[in-house]
Amino acid sequence: MNLEALVVMQTAAAAGENAEQLGRALGLGMSSLALIALMGIWLLVKVGFVGMAAWFTTGYPGASTRMLELYETRGVRCFIVGAMNIVVGLFVALLLFATQVLGLLGLLLLLALAAGIVAGYSVAYRHVGTRVVSNPNATHVRLVATGGLVAESAFMVPVLGQLLSLGMLCRGFGAVAMALLAWRRNPAPGAPQEPGESLAE
Repeated sequence: MNLEALVVMQTAAAAGENAEQLGRALGLGMSSLALIALMGIWLLVKVGFVGMAAWFTTGYPGASTRMLELYETRGVRCFIVGAMNIVVGLFVALLLFATQVLGLLGLLLLLALAAGIVAGYSVAYRHVGTRVVSNPNATHVRLVATGGLVAESAFMVPVLGQLLSLGMLCRGFGAVAMALLAWRRNPAPGAPQEPGESLAE
């Protein structure tokens, strides 16, 4: 009986160890799958973001060109204006959400900020694209798409990539804000035009 009990205990211990090893292997496998899934979702988001930037450039070529001019010629001022607008905009949106009654206005402000961020990144992508693509006859979509892929690849570098992304965002957002402000001060006569068309003349 003692020998049989010893054999049973050893068998149970071995089964327990095997089950534990299997559980660890499954846990690592699930973690790897979850990480791969998150990376896939992240890549899809980045590709979609570049696509939205390309759409903005195609839909508003005059405004995009004017914003690019400001981005390249007034970089420091664009950065300061963009950083201030983003910080103040987020602060005001949080205050509106805190009041509950004006929460809808806070949501609208966040949507406006999101649109400005897409426009700002589209300008930054196009700027990078003009430096990477050597063909002077390249379309705006190609410049934005190429610049976006290059920029987003650089953004994946730890710490430095995030700082670069933040800097390009502030600079691009500032170019958007300055172009819109100039357009509001000097609207084109006659029929309404997109921001930047009257300024590029």
